[in-house]
Amino acid sequence: MRLRVLCLAAAAPLAFAAMPAQAQQMHASADAAAETILGGEYDAAESALLTQLRANPDHPPLLINLAAVYGQTGRADEARALYTRVLDADEIWMELSNGRIVRSHALARAGLDRLDSAQFARR
Repeated sequence: MRLRVLCLAAAAPLAFAAMPAQAQQMHASADAAAETILGGEYDAAESALLTQLRANPDHPPLLINLAAVYGQTGRADEARALYTRVLDADEIWMELSNGRIVRSHALARAGLDRLDSAQFARR
């Protein structure tokens, strides 16, 4: 089964838009978490992701999804910490919904860049 993961793609410097991605070897419930993020149901997504992270605490796709939730809900420091954990973990390949293959570290760096850009723009 595949797990949906969100890749942050900036539509505007201050906006966080989520694009579904896929990574292998996780539960079907992760698809539901990604869908809730896309639907703006951040509380439900956060709850589902935290549950999944208890079983897989350093799994980059889960960390990236949760970082997306934190970024969307104004918790930049928490999002930054999760992106850093992804960078500290082994790098994995992820397939985006558009078929593009990306590395987890590239997604984490892009997330950090967006957080930094958003923070800089608010100053």
